[in-house]
Amino acid sequence: MTRLHCFFGVARWALALGTTLGCVACGGDAADTGGGGSGGVGGAVDGPSALTFEPATTLTVAPGEKRKLEVQASPPGKYPVRFALLGDADDAALDKSETTTDGSGRAEVTLFAPSSARAFSVHASSGDKVAASVAVSVSASGFGSIQVIPIYTGKRSVSHWVASVRTGVTCAELTGSLLEDGDLKATAPFTGTPQVDFVPVGPALAVTLRGAESMVGCEELTELDAGAVAPLKVPVVDIPIQLGDSKLDVTLGLEGAKGQWGDLLGVGSMLVALSPAANDGTALLDAMQAAAGDAGFQAARKTGAWDAALSAALGGPSAIRAKLEPWLLQGAEAFASPGVFRGRLTSAAGSDQNAWLELDSVGGADASEAGAAAKYLASWQPQPDDSVALGVDLQFLPSQVVGLMAIGPAKAEVAGVSSVPEALAQVLSCKTVAQTLVAAGTGSGQAYPGCDASCAQKLCLSGLDALFGAAKGASAQPAAPTALLAIVATADATVDDHARPSALSGTWVGTYSAGGKVAPVTGSATAKTPAPE
Repeated sequence: MTRLHCFFGVARWALALGTTLGCVACGGDAADTGGGGSGGVGGAVDGPSALTFEPATTLTVAPGEKRKLEVQASPPGKYPVRFALLGDADDAALDKSETTTDGSGRAEVTLFAPSSARAFSVHASSGDKVAASVAVSVSASGFGSIQVIPIYTGKRSVSHWVASVRTGVTCAELTGSLLEDGDLKATAPFTGTPQVDFVPVGPALAVTLRGAESMVGCEELTELDAGAVAPLKVPVVDIPIQLGDSKLDVTLGLEGAKGQWGDLLGVGSMLVALSPAANDGTALLDAMQAAAGDAGFQAARKTGAWDAALSAALGGPSAIRAKLEPWLLQGAEAFASPGVFRGRLTSAAGSDQNAWLELDSVGGADASEAGAAAKYLASWQPQPDDSVALGVDLQFLPSQVVGLMAIGPAKAEVAGVSSVPEALAQVLSCKTVAQTLVAAGTGSGQAYPGCDASCAQKLCLSGLDALFGAAKGASAQPAAPTALLAIVATADATVDDHARPSALSGTWVGTYSAGGKVAPVTGSATAKTPAPE
């Protein structure tokens, strides 16, 4: 028994594979499957749901032998059926290329075996979607079996092996087509060994082995003994990772620049936006006056000297900023955290080197609230060691990110609040603000006509909400810089049966930059197949 091993390149594998047609009686063609309906052969009705050869096991015949084959359609009925020979049929022939099943759904076709040993298939079809095939093995010297032993040193794991045997072709000629099975085939679990039976003795054989659609190999066998089981070792290699049609849930962590994030994310600019005149009492009264929309507020403010009175009551011109700044700084530092970015990575249509990254959340909040784009174009590329290289530039508005992250520290200090303005309203005491305005107001328990202490307290909360909104919006101003996080990641891939990544685990390195401030950063990068919807 002689074995010839063929080496082949694996840089690129074609998944769309051609089919070799044998001789077809009456000029039939495998592509010419015809259609059902009343216009079909013999007035048959629309097509069946299934076709099967009976029996469906490999047919063993001698060269030149004549053999009748039966095909069964279901449900029973009269249907048009087309026949063709596929594979290494050589001078084999069928007595017809088309027929109509009888009322029970049965039809017959006669095969005239080729004059020499080989293997091929008889194909039957009805319409353009329903088909069946039966393998034919031809030999005058008998038939043997091949136990196909995988030799695999990679790290992938798949669900099963598929071994197949062809005649009339070499492994070299199959390069790029090894995901296509031959006419004689067998399957086994990944931990097992497939055995192909009814292999013809005589012709040279090309034995292919694939691990699902994730790994492939081919070995040639020139001698086989009738009735024997021949062990054949087939080296198997990985197909390059297929990134097309991939969809993964992605999580990116962020590390580095410890103690610098307040400056990098522009907390100082946020405080300036909150109180442009550096007088927090005046800024709050301006916001309350805008919320009131009443000329009486402006008149009472001037008459009662509210600006000076409120500044004294709050404890100075920077009282609001003094309370808010620690929360902003803590929120900014919390930006560098595991899982700060979460989203979905989807391969870009028409490209095997690009993907779209859609962020769902930044720091646990909705990504759109962080000024993130709807999606970012990323580049990705499979590596020979079953890793994936990924590059993407994330742009966002840093002040909005800090505003989102500040809610955590604010809640930690002030129990029961749901927002930063609510927390400010308690620590500054909007009740004190209202009492101050009423005391300096128009009398009769009113800050201004029609607005008592309860009204003034509500206006205080509205004003704080507006001031915090101005701080969060600092990065959205025309002259303000946006933040850019440039990421280059390398992640080990877990590969599924189709050579697609089902999970990624790795790290990334990159830089954060905004307004001339730059810092090197790094982080974790993980991904997994989304849960079924």
